[in-house]
Amino acid sequence: PLSSLPSPSLPFSSRRFASYGFIPFLPSQLAMVTFKKSKAKQIQHRAKVMARAEVPHHVNYKFGGPKGEGSKNFTQPWLERIDLSGSSQSSSQKNNTIGAKSKATLGKTTMLTVRKGENDHGGDAGDAILPQLSELTSVFRYLEVLDISGNQMSKTGVVSLKEFLGKRECHVVSLKADHANLSDGAGASLLSCLKENVSLRKIHLAHNCLKHKAMQVLGDGLEDNNTLTSITLSWNNVFGVGLQALANGLAVNKGLKKLDLSWNLLGRLEEEAGASAEIPRDAMRAFADALGTNRTLVLLDLSNCSLDIDLCGILGKGLAHNNSIFGLHFIGNKATTDAKGFLRLDIATEDLTTEDIKDQGESSFCGQCWDQHKWVEHRFTFTAGHSGPVDPQSRDPVYLHLMLDDWKPDNMSVERIFPKRNQKDAVGARPGPGEQQGGEVIYKLSRMLPPGRVWYFFSQQGRVLCACDQLMANHPRYHVPRNFVDVEPREGRLKANLVMSQPRLHEWVSMPEDVLSSMRVSRPEWDVLHSIYASRGENNAGRFLDEDAVSDALRTDLGLTKLLAMRLVDEAEMEVLRGVLEENSSGCEYASGSIYKSIVTLYRWYGPQECHSHDDSFTISWTE
Repeated sequence: PLSSLPSPSLPFSSRRFASYGFIPFLPSQLAMVTFKKSKAKQIQHRAKVMARAEVPHHVNYKFGGPKGEGSKNFTQPWLERIDLSGSSQSSSQKNNTIGAKSKATLGKTTMLTVRKGENDHGGDAGDAILPQLSELTSVFRYLEVLDISGNQMSKTGVVSLKEFLGKRECHVVSLKADHANLSDGAGASLLSCLKENVSLRKIHLAHNCLKHKAMQVLGDGLEDNNTLTSITLSWNNVFGVGLQALANGLAVNKGLKKLDLSWNLLGRLEEEAGASAEIPRDAMRAFADALGTNRTLVLLDLSNCSLDIDLCGILGKGLAHNNSIFGLHFIGNKATTDAKGFLRLDIATEDLTTEDIKDQGESSFCGQCWDQHKWVEHRFTFTAGHSGPVDPQSRDPVYLHLMLDDWKPDNMSVERIFPKRNQKDAVGARPGPGEQQGGEVIYKLSRMLPPGRVWYFFSQQGRVLCACDQLMANHPRYHVPRNFVDVEPREGRLKANLVMSQPRLHEWVSMPEDVLSSMRVSRPEWDVLHSIYASRGENNAGRFLDEDAVSDALRTDLGLTKLLAMRLVDEAEMEVLRGVLEENSSGCEYASGSIYKSIVTLYRWYGPQECHSHDDSFTISWTE
């Protein structure tokens, strides 16, 4: 009974009320209290103890200060008992009227959730607020999130909500109306507010009965409204004429970023007698054209729409021209997506729970969404002359081969970095006369990769190349050296504005299948940088025995030093040094008498030791 409650002036927080049996409801439902009679005295005693040292509880309310003052947080240290109406009104008026104290409290909230339930006067919770929204615009002046999911929306409530959202005083940012039993006509009436509304950013209308009328109004609204960023229309009746009307608005819209059409039979035939069988294809062509021209959409959910091969092919042609949608969900259809976001009809989806997923090809990663599956952007680089035997002056392209692409070649862009001419020049300064052939040539390519180990190699003119300055190991399936990178899962959502890898930007380079099959199992081409670390059989114990390559290897190592750049020696002194290092001496036991070979052997022995870190540098004295 209310008589057993403590005085409202006591500083009780709503959180501690709930822990002692007090269950706060919406303002329209009163502050109802339910507890057992046997524990009434115990609760009252504990309330008195808590009143002596009560910590204020911050709730999601805001004060609207005078003009010129910003809003500030409002602390409500106890629950107020809110009456629906004054005592002088009849019982019929009480069910549809909000009292003065309720208005005062509602005017402070920024988030309002209306759930289906019975209030004190026997009415539905939504019936007490929704029909009066248009008249209470000034009351809900700070309302930002309105959740009416699960309510049986009446015609009066829909009209009131539409008028409320269409007023300039409305500041609602997110509207949630899932499972609201919205018919096609009611949805059309509600969505007609988009032409006047400038505050809405997100609309959730899942699990309703929206069809052609609602989609026609939504398409017209998207043509004029560029503030809406997210629309959820899953589990509705979007297809045919309705899909085409939605596509017309999407083609010219410049604000929408997320569209959820999952669990809609987009390829469904019209139910009317005599309807053309080409309507689904025409609607899908319009939708594909809209995706091809839209440049703001980044998340698109078309999962479980039962699209057949023909409709998937039509959609894929339009989607190939879109480079902004990086989050594409397409499971439950007759096509899937590859690592670049293209729709593919020739990939058989495999079970993604296998233990060997890290060693599989594109069939293991197809259908994955960059955003949902925590893909991470990685930049691949290959420096000519340092990473491998590539001529910096060659104009032949260098390709990247990823195992998740089934080793198909991906063209890499070329960047030439010129050295500084003086201290004031920047790294990328343009070369002067006679310097056009200089500079360092770097081949680079950014790709989105799934978490785990990703295997890759490079190629040029049919030659298999592995970058010696990147991680390398024997591939577990082909047993040949390959580069690899271990990708850590991304934390948080993928930010489109920070991603350089655009989806569906360009396709892979065409290469004969026999040539590609041969490259998959081929060993990388020999070069000086690899030769230093290569084993030469059991009896040789990994020693340097390539006599013909000693001179080239020595010149390469001396070229990597800074002796000439720092002007410590001149060209003549460098030749003397090279001759001293290359000549044989009879005192060397392990490297066939050459000082250079002794240094290489010592480096190969000391490099893998555990006594120093991977990035440690060390020196060798002349006596050593």
